[in-house]
Amino acid sequence: MRPQVLSSLPVIERIKLALRGSREQRSVLIRDPSKVVSVAVLGSPKLNVNEIEAYARMTSVQEEVLRVIGTGRQWVKHYSVMSALVGNPKTPIAIAMPLVTRLNERDLKLVTRDRTVSDGVRAAARKFLMSGEARRR
Repeated sequence: MRPQVLSSLPVIERIKLALRGSREQRSVLIRDPSKVVSVAVLGSPKLNVNEIEAYARMTSVQEEVLRVIGTGRQWVKHYSVMSALVGNPKTPIAIAMPLVTRLNERDLKLVTRDRTVSDGVRAAARKFLMSGEARRR
């Protein structure tokens, strides 16, 4: 289905597609203006870590989607998803801050130089890097 066709469907139908649809349909529906539909995509049993990582990197998704990914233990346990969340400027600070301490030294350096990341996260990464705790891990 084309994105135009998907957006013209009623919310109930979009939720059903979010749960049972193909990868392409989910990638369109994750950006849906309706928060209910975009969060329903994360409930799909067909989701894999690569898709979640791609959603965590997207700056076009709603903050609520990033919040759900960041609080889902089954996704945050994967380093690539965690790193993508920290690097996304739309990730809520309350979600990104605890994840900073779990990054490796190389990724911490990248976060401290990345101007798109929020100031609080960048400062926390710099502080953690300077404390030397990143090397001890």
